[in-house]
Amino acid sequence: MKLSSKIKQILSEGFCLQKYGINNWALTENQALLAIEKIKELNIAILGGDACFRSNGIFQLNYDNWYVEKKLSESKKDYSYRSATETIQYIKEYKNHKYDEVFFILVLEN
Repeated sequence: MKLSSKIKQILSEGFCLQKYGINNWALTENQALLAIEKIKELNIAILGGDACFRSNGIFQLNYDNWYVEKKLSESKKDYSYRSATETIQYIKEYKNHKYDEVFFILVLEN
C-alpha cells in the first residue's frame, strides 16, 4: 500500500509496524476513529482492516478483520463515505474478550 504524506501523517498517530514487515500503523480505538474522520474528508476509501493486540510490547494479529467492497454503481465519494461508516461501526462494535490492548490497522485504497 503506497501512502501519501497526508495519509502517513494521519496514521502515524499510531504505532509503526514496519519492524514487523507491515508498512502501516496500529491504532487504538480512539486513534482509529479520529483517523477515519480525517480519511473520510479526503474521499479515500477504507478497503478494510485488521484487529491486532499487543502483548509484552509485541504486536500480533488475532485474525479478526473486516472488508468493504465497492458496489458496481457506487461513486468513489459514496464508497469512501460508506467504507468509513462501516469501519466505524466495526470498530465500535468490536468485542475484545481476550486482550488487554486491542489495535486496528486500516487498509486504504491507493
